[in-house]
Amino acid sequence: MIDFILYILLGIVTVIIAVLGGHVSSGNRKHRYTFYILGAISVVLIIFTGYQNYLTQTEGDKSRKQLADSIESLKNTSLIIANMSKETLRVGSLNTQLQERLLEQSKNITNLSVQSIKTSTGGDSFGYIMATAPWWINAWMPSFVFKGKYPLYGVEARIVDIDLYTNTPITTLPEVVIWSMQETLKIGDVAADEHIGKLYIPISMSTTSEEHSFNIFFTARNGSWSESLKLVNKNGKHLQALQVRRGDKVLFEQIADGFPRNQKGDINWYK
Repeated sequence: MIDFILYILLGIVTVIIAVLGGHVSSGNRKHRYTFYILGAISVVLIIFTGYQNYLTQTEGDKSRKQLADSIESLKNTSLIIANMSKETLRVGSLNTQLQERLLEQSKNITNLSVQSIKTSTGGDSFGYIMATAPWWINAWMPSFVFKGKYPLYGVEARIVDIDLYTNTPITTLPEVVIWSMQETLKIGDVAADEHIGKLYIPISMSTTSEEHSFNIFFTARNGSWSESLKLVNKNGKHLQALQVRRGDKVLFEQIADGFPRNQKGDINWYK
């Protein structure tokens, strides 16, 4: 705004000087003084205008420098932000990897804990009893066979002669006699993959028939399970079949070739 006013004043003074120039040249003294004064004012205006232009130029250079500095600062800030973004992504990736490792370690710790618990309790391991062939007419020798990955602790087996219960009216017998009709074997601790073999405790048979049925109830630190064992003496051959259950789930079956079956080709484990 100031530059604009100075240019107008300088123009006006220049016009007046031009007008008065003719009178001065004609020897008019009054106009000559006015001409000199206006000339001095014109010089002052020119100097002031030049100075104002200098200030404007300096301010412009300063503004351009500030703009250049701002642009450079903006570039540096952009680079810093870009580097921060890369660092954030890197840290995020490392954090994700760390979380995955922690999750994997947590799973490993959980698996180790589960394995430790199963090792100390027996897990899903079990065992069964089979008769060592050939057996006698009135007794048989039991063998314990281990199945599973984890050791068993405090194994006991209660063997019940089903034929004896079928042929004897239980309600007429005292409790001490009923318990004498069962045989309890204290097998004890069994290491993983260990085959106990013969227990050297003969199990008597209540009859001398060719077929015999036994129910065997096991208990151990990892719970209980049961077994149905059937022995047959067929044409001089000693055959056996057994089924192991935990609840309603069948854990194991072993049936000798040629073992007698019903018309459907099945074995009645509960008779």
